[in-house]
Amino acid sequence: MAFYPDKHRSQHLKAALGYAERKIAVLPLRKDKTPLTHNGVKDATTDRSRITALWTRHPGANIGVATGGITGLVVVDRDGDSPEAARLWDSLPPTLEVMTSRGRHRYYRVREPLGTKVKSRKLAADVDLKADGGYVVAPPSIHPDGPRYKFVEETQAIGVADFPDEMLVEPEPREQGSRRRGSSTVPLDDGGPIPEGSRNSTIFFRALDLKEAGKSRGEALDEILGVNDARCAPPLGPDEVERVVTSAYRYPMRGKRTPPEVLEALTPLKRAWWFSPWRGVGGKSERDIVRVLLKLAERYGHLIPTGVRISISIRDLAIAAGCGKSTVTRVAGRLRLAGWLRGDNAQRCGTDSGAFVLLPRPTGDTQGMGGGRKGEDAVSVPTLSRLPELTPCFRWRGFVGKGRAGVLNALEVFGEQSLEELAGRLGWSRVRDLRARYLGPLIDLGLIEDRGGVYALVGHYAERVEEVRAARYGGGERKVTSKNPDGRVVSRVIYIEPKSEVDREEDDRRSYAGQRIRYRENIGLVRPVIAGEVPTEEEMQEHRESFDARRRRDIEEAIARLFSQRPEYRCRRVGQITCDIVPYLEADFPRGGVGLPKDAEVEAILDGVAA
Repeated sequence: MAFYPDKHRSQHLKAALGYAERKIAVLPLRKDKTPLTHNGVKDATTDRSRITALWTRHPGANIGVATGGITGLVVVDRDGDSPEAARLWDSLPPTLEVMTSRGRHRYYRVREPLGTKVKSRKLAADVDLKADGGYVVAPPSIHPDGPRYKFVEETQAIGVADFPDEMLVEPEPREQGSRRRGSSTVPLDDGGPIPEGSRNSTIFFRALDLKEAGKSRGEALDEILGVNDARCAPPLGPDEVERVVTSAYRYPMRGKRTPPEVLEALTPLKRAWWFSPWRGVGGKSERDIVRVLLKLAERYGHLIPTGVRISISIRDLAIAAGCGKSTVTRVAGRLRLAGWLRGDNAQRCGTDSGAFVLLPRPTGDTQGMGGGRKGEDAVSVPTLSRLPELTPCFRWRGFVGKGRAGVLNALEVFGEQSLEELAGRLGWSRVRDLRARYLGPLIDLGLIEDRGGVYALVGHYAERVEEVRAARYGGGERKVTSKNPDGRVVSRVIYIEPKSEVDREEDDRRSYAGQRIRYRENIGLVRPVIAGEVPTEEEMQEHRESFDARRRRDIEEAIARLFSQRPEYRCRRVGQITCDIVPYLEADFPRGGVGLPKDAEVEAILDGVAA
């Protein structure tokens, strides 16, 4: 019997409430992206009851996320591939990305105080900044053309990065200039004078160019100080130039500007991924974990003498690969023995993520999906250098599972295949078993189709994948045992709600977030609050009078912990230190009506230490 998962209307409501829990204001949208509320984006809210009422009135409505300084969130929207757009996009720091119908969204935090005005504007041809008074359509909304908005899987482990300070302020218009069709914050450096209003942005992108050319920060600073003196009218102060250059060097190279030597080192690894047989249950988990590491390495990998290094935590790798944390730990051990990778925690400190190094692979193995039928010519190198983009890493117990996902991987990259070709690629000797166990269920799920003995993905494959991942499975009655207050073992029957792969992924995220907090408590970064006795009036008065001293002491201790575990922060800006000492504060840090540490407090302490 064919199975067709329902489109659960509650999925959008649940997602909207999830955004609200993260203090992100949302509003319901029509399919054409227009607001369903009377006041548009002004009705965006984080109130759970209000959100529930809105989506109850408009079930299945798309989700809009409000942007701007008032929310502390801005989004860079790219809808084209112009050279200017590519230059800007590649220069931005890595952050959480959303795949749209025609391009990508990148989400960034605004580190300025909430309420700071950030103007929506065009950053470059085909690139816009969504800020004050704006909103974007957020996952899992559906585009009018059919595709679903979804997070780019390999960027979810990164989180939301800070937006570069130099791009918060709109450049001043040139006094003399022709009527341009659009303004841009990416300066086209023609070697001439740099007028006031574009000095910071020109220097910022020049520093990025020098960094990508292999210059050290000191070499770039010396060169740009010369450019500032010779071409800026009037020149910026040396301290301001140094601040801009330092800011540019905080961001790693990414996107299309991934160093070519990294891409060259990954090409044989991707070929080896296709040629490896990945046999058995454990082999399928190994396949997905290596695939995730290869995708991350394409964007954020660094070439070291032994291979390509990628920094990622075990928990984030587990979510991306659709596995449990313990499974990733076991599989990583097998992959080390097989020569695929090794651990690299030499640069790790505090709560930093660990790292893996993808090692060079021996060539000559043709037993896996890259081999095709017996006697078939080798598949082209460009094809074998591609990895699946649309097929996610499914969980074992879902409707697809990791075994059937191998069929989807092969059809996505190599195109339509006959039954014999698929059997050769997947290592099946009994062709009829492949048809019964893998191809038949995938046809019933609506993910592939039989074109007269040739199998291919369906036309609306990406949307269908999201529908299958959103369909619930499992659940039912379970017998559990526990001890009663008398110490006797008793059993009872409980009912488990069915959940989708999306639900289970979100549960894992919450569980792992709790584990991180407990880990911080264990190593002393966070101390649990222990309830004490009721204080006397004198103790309360003394507590109030010592507020400033306790606050300064705790900030000093947090800075000391940060500098001890991250020595490079001794050279960072005050604002960066202020943001990044928060995890090092004690749980009972005295906030009062002031809140978290301010730049002025941190600067005063640093000046005192320097003195």
